[in-house]
Amino acid sequence: MKKKVLLVSILIITIVIISVIIISINKKEIKPTVLYNNAIRENTLIDLATNEEIPQDTKENAIESTKENTIEITNEETRKETQKKNEAKNNERPEDISNEKLKNDEILVVNENKSNSQNNEKLETETIEKPKQTIDLSKYDRYENGLNGGYKCFKKNTSEITKLKTLIDNAISEFGYTDVSLVENNTITNTRSFTANKTNVENLTYNSEGFKIYYYAEIEYTVTADGIETEFQPRAYLKVVEK
Repeated sequence: MKKKVLLVSILIITIVIISVIIISINKKEIKPTVLYNNAIRENTLIDLATNEEIPQDTKENAIESTKENTIEITNEETRKETQKKNEAKNNERPEDISNEKLKNDEILVVNENKSNSQNNEKLETETIEKPKQTIDLSKYDRYENGLNGGYKCFKKNTSEITKLKTLIDNAISEFGYTDVSLVENNTITNTRSFTANKTNVENLTYNSEGFKIYYYAEIEYTVTADGIETEFQPRAYLKVVEK
């Protein structure tokens, strides 16, 4: 009986000693942490080995080191985030990039077509709204429709008529004709015109003995849709008819 009691007592004492040792170890582990946290709140630092306050200069170095470590951790997180984005971009499928480019190109084409359509509508509106300038054609003997809304206009020219008559007289004289009548007549402007020179007149008056010769001359002008007049060329006419 005494042996049992002794064994129980030894067991209890052993358990108590082990418990005390465990509690002591836990206190050593917890206390520095608590002291350290309190030191942080009170702006002091504790040496975990001795549980004593660290001197001010050492404390400042420790705080600076903590800041640098914090900056390094922040930079490392930023670097990792950037690396993830780059990897995601590199892993993007070529067809996705092509589809996105195609979509952007379609948007550009739509915008360009819209712009061209608006410009065309504006141009058509300006063309329709712009009043056509009134051109006075009464000073011409006759006129025809020309290019781009302009006109071909004709007007009698006295100096050209005189030049033509002189060439006819010279040709008749050289041929020795004596029975030829010369008549100025503006009704022959529907015949083929020619340039008044010696060769052309002689060819047209040849073998005209006993006939009548109608002759006429005018200047052809071009007039634009804006009313700008330009002298184009002289026109001579000659027709041999029976008396």
